[in-house]
Amino acid sequence: MDEFDIRKRINEILNNLLIFSIVLISSVLIAVRVFGQDNDYQNYLYFWDNMTPGFSDSESRFEIVFVLLAELFKYIFHSSFTVFLFFIAFTSLSVKFHLFGKNKDFYFIALMYLLSMALFHEMTQIRAALAIALAFTAIYLRAKKQFTAAFVIFLISCFSHYSMLFLAIIFFPPHRWLEKGILSDKRLIIFGLLASFALGTTVSIMAQIIPMLRLYAERADIESFNFFSVRVVAVMPVLVFGFLSYRSFSSFEKRCYILSFVGLLLTPATSIIPTLASRLYELSFVGYFFWLPGIRRYKLLSYTFFALVCVYLFMRNVFISPIFNLA
Repeated sequence: MDEFDIRKRINEILNNLLIFSIVLISSVLIAVRVFGQDNDYQNYLYFWDNMTPGFSDSESRFEIVFVLLAELFKYIFHSSFTVFLFFIAFTSLSVKFHLFGKNKDFYFIALMYLLSMALFHEMTQIRAALAIALAFTAIYLRAKKQFTAAFVIFLISCFSHYSMLFLAIIFFPPHRWLEKGILSDKRLIIFGLLASFALGTTVSIMAQIIPMLRLYAERADIESFNFFSVRVVAVMPVLVFGFLSYRSFSSFEKRCYILSFVGLLLTPATSIIPTLASRLYELSFVGYFFWLPGIRRYKLLSYTFFALVCVYLFMRNVFISPIFNLA
C-alpha cells in the first residue's frame, strides 16, 4: 500500500468517525428531548409504562413490529424508556445517513435532515422514523435489483408503520417503467395525477376502515393544511429543477423523485383529512434528501431553495410554532 492509499484510508476512517460522532450526539440529544417534550412523547411514554409482559399488539394502536421491539427492550434488555428512544434514533439516523452517503454532498444533506425531518420523525413520530429508514433501504435494494431482500425489509417497514404502504407506488414498479414506461419523464405528470385521483376518491372509504385514519378524520374540523406555506411553495422550483435532471437520475433517485412529486400532488386530494395530508407530505419530503444530490442543472439554486425550506421548518417547529413545548 503506497502513501496515497494510506492517506486515503486514514481520511475514510476519520470521515466515518466524524459521521458516527454526529449520529451518536444527535441520538443522545433526541433521546433526552433537548427541545422539550411533545404530545407524541407523552403517548409513547404512556404506552411504555402500561405495557405488560406478553402485551398483545391488539391492545395498542401501534404496529406489531414496534410493539415487539418495545417488549424486547423493556423485558429482555430491561432498559429505560430513554435508552429505547436512543436506540430508535440511533438506528434510524445511522441507516439514513448510510443511504445519504451513497450520493455526493453528504454533510449538506445530513445537516438539512437534522434541521427539518429529524424533528418530525426521530424526535416525535418514532415509529415512522424507524419504518422510513427500513422502507428506503428496501427501495434502495429494489433499485439494485435485489428484490427478495428488498421485499422482506419492505414488509417489516410496513408492519412498523402502516403508512409505509404508500411507498408501494415506488417500490413495486419494474425498472423498465422508469425508462420508457409509465414512469418515464414524459408520462410522470399523468401518473401523478392518476395516483392523486385514485387516492382522493378512496380516502373517505379508507377512513371508515382504518382506525388511525378514522382518528385523523375526526380532527378535520380543528386542523388544516396550508397549501401556501413556505414548506410547500418553496419546494416547487426544486421539483421543477429535479424534473429537468430526471433522465440522468439513478433508479433509486428516480423512485425517490416520484415519491416527492406524487406526494405534492396528493396534498389537495387528501386535504379533507388535514393530518393525513401532512403525514403524506412529510413522508414524500424525505424523498428529496435522496434525489436532490443527483440534480445536474440549477443545482446551487435547488440547494438554496431546499435549505430555505429546511431552515424554515426548524425555526417554525422550535421557535415560531413550537411543537416541543410541554413540561
